[in-house]
Order: sequence, then C-alpha cells, then structure tokens
Amino acid sequence: MMPLLQRKRFLNLNQAALYVPAPGGGGSESTVLIDVVAGGTSHSGNGVATYTIAGGASGPNVGSGPNGTANRCLIAVLLFGGSAGGTSTSPVCTWDFGGTNQSMTQIPGAFVQNGASGGDTYMFYLMAPALGSLSFKSTWTGNNQLNVMFASFVSVDQTGGATSFPVVQTSTASGKTINISTSPTTRKLIGGFNSGSNFTTATDNDIGHDNTLNTFAVAAEYAPGTNTLVSYGGGGSGCSLAVAIKGA
Repeated sequence: MMPLLQRKRFLNLNQAALYVPAPGGGGSESTVLIDVVAGGTSHSGNGVATYTIAGGASGPNVGSGPNGTANRCLIAVLLFGGSAGGTSTSPVCTWDFGGTNQSMTQIPGAFVQNGASGGDTYMFYLMAPALGSLSFKSTWTGNNQLNVMFASFVSVDQTGGATSFPVVQTSTASGKTINISTSPTTRKLIGGFNSGSNFTTATDNDIGHDNTLNTFAVAAEYAPGTNTLVSYGGGGSGCSLAVAIKGA
C-alpha cells in the first residue's frame, strides 16, 4: 500500500482529468499576486527540437512588476503544435540560460496530449528565479512548432511540487474551455490552451494568445473559486491544462 502522502486520485468528468494531490497541512495563505506576464513567443519551424529566447527579447522581466519580489515563482507554459502535433516529449527548460542556468521543474501532473490535431501542453515552474529580463531555453524530443508563454507570481508557497500547485486539471474536449475549482480565494489559476482554430475573446484574464501558428493561448484568474477559467471563441480539437497556485 502506498504511503498517504503519495496517493493520487483521478476523476474523469466530460473528457477532463482532475489530478488531486494528497492533502497537506492547514493554516492561512498569503494572496498570490501577478508580477509580470509575457506571451506569444513562437518557434515556428518543425524539425528542430530546441528553442532559445534571448534576454531582453520576448521573455519576462522577472521582478519588474508592482508587487515586489518576495516568494516569487516563474511559470512557463509550453504549447506544442503544427504538423507533428501530439508527439513532443521530454521537454527541458532553463531560465537564465548562459548565466546561472536555473533548471525549471515540470508541475506534477501538468501535461496533456491530444494527437496531431490537438497538440501537447506542459507547464514548468521555478521558485526564486533570477531577476531581470534573462534568456530562456527549451529542448524536447519531437518535431513540433512551439509557443512559450510566461507568468511570474509573488507570494507563492516556495515548497514546490504538489504543495505549491495543489490542483491540476487537463482536458481534451473540443473547444477552448476548462473548469477548475480551488479554495481559498487567495490562490491564483493559470491555464494553457492549444487548439486548431483561432482564439478570440476570453472570459477571464487573457495573458496572451497567438493565432499565427497552431493557435495557442494562456490566461489567468484573479479570484479563484469554481470557475470557467477561459472560454475562447471557436471550436476545434485541442488540449487544455489549468493549475492552481498556492500562497506562501
């Protein structure tokens, strides 16, 4: 029998999979705040399995937001698509590439694939990322186009893993909507969406979307509860991923 802290359970609801880590301790949480966001950064060529974003280009300027730098966390959302969709595996992400080379970690359970028309979506995180507009590099196995979007948060629980990201939900349903619930409302949500048709209007905060490749988007929710994180116009095959972020 597995130890209690290693138990997981999966629920299938309307083609969605909800990953619920084992419960942690109690206590009050700080309110998670957004530092900066940066999105729509695209690697458009199939057949290449590496992509570097130079510092000062389209990546985030970590720590430059209005909410300070304490207990910060950088999240990178990787959305793979194109003619070889559904085949990208083993991504590796590095922040401050060529400098301190900080390795990012995949959020537990934060991965979904949906074949050639649906693509692949991953989320990676880094606690206490180096400050500034620095270089980012990703490598992977596969031949896909890649869109990378970033969000930096502060007042995040620095434990990492399932403690800092207590709810992860994925979906391969048609369209671009995902429902995720979390409490307390001090937490924030971030979602990544990969679809075969264009994105238009989001119901929640649109961090950024790119309709020039295989239509990728990321959004955040400022007041979590029971929410439809994003509902973009259009339909089409795709895959969606949403994560709750716990306060310090």
